[in-house]
Amino acid sequence: MKKKPIICMLLFVMLAVLTLSGCQGKEEQQSDTVVRFSTGEEELLSIGATKCPVSYAKVLLCNYQNLYGRAFGVDLWAHDFGEQDLYSYVKEVSLTELARLITMESLAESRGLSLSAKEIESAQTAAQTYYASLSDAEKEYMGINEEGLAALYRDYALAKKLYSQLTAGVNYEVSEDEARVMTVQEILVTEDTQAMEIQNALANDTDFATLAAQYTEGEQIEKNIKRGDLALPVENAAYALDTGEISEAVKADDGWHFIKCINKNVEDLTAENKLVIGQKREKEASDDIYEAYVKDLPSTLNQDLWDAVDLKTDGSITTDSFFSVYEQCF
Repeated sequence: MKKKPIICMLLFVMLAVLTLSGCQGKEEQQSDTVVRFSTGEEELLSIGATKCPVSYAKVLLCNYQNLYGRAFGVDLWAHDFGEQDLYSYVKEVSLTELARLITMESLAESRGLSLSAKEIESAQTAAQTYYASLSDAEKEYMGINEEGLAALYRDYALAKKLYSQLTAGVNYEVSEDEARVMTVQEILVTEDTQAMEIQNALANDTDFATLAAQYTEGEQIEKNIKRGDLALPVENAAYALDTGEISEAVKADDGWHFIKCINKNVEDLTAENKLVIGQKREKEASDDIYEAYVKDLPSTLNQDLWDAVDLKTDGSITTDSFFSVYEQCF
């Protein structure tokens, strides 16, 4: 049986509450690992003292193949293009989430975290609800029972509790100016002579968009920008503008930039960017602790077993509600 380290393959992505998935390898909190496997089921993954059977991965595979496969109301599996890429992506996402959740479980236990009686009861309710929604074909493919699903939901809840603890000190106050998204038009040229020509033309009130169409070497003339998208000198010039104003020529490493502000604050995009900035702060707050913990944690993946696990995209597997059931029950 071929095994290989797994943690070194997986980058810790920000653990958003509503995109968590889980694996529970223990019957109860104790120092010696007690693994709940179905009869004859092989171990797929182990990280530290926690071991995980293949059925847990199949739960994630079923849900992710349908969540991703029916993106934007289109059945991507029914098309000839990109199926193998989508197939590989679904398997990668499932394995990454599984490994992350096992690690989060181990880290939670090392910090003395555990679930309340109410949370354990909610996990059992979620398992009963989700199991009742499965078809016979789905149950056969997953090879998991209600108790196994309850374990998954318990680990999901424990990871959420840990993530809340790791990010408890995050400052979510994001100023309007820090998050502000602007709509601008931009001219980029690399030659000094062209920059001078544009500067003179603007001084004579030549239309900015006309000059952009004639001169720019950039890929886009009009675009939305946020802080960090442009070179700092160009960003500073752009964010000093009011709607309708045009900057002077700004020198950056890639050439001369001229910016016209079309809308100094695109309010809906600014609101979205505030959330993104908050999520980035959460990730930064948890990364150091997580990465220090996983650095020396032993891990193995049964690669032969994982390679043998196939997705069933013939329409017999349609379940996609594992995560939404969690939201309902917790």
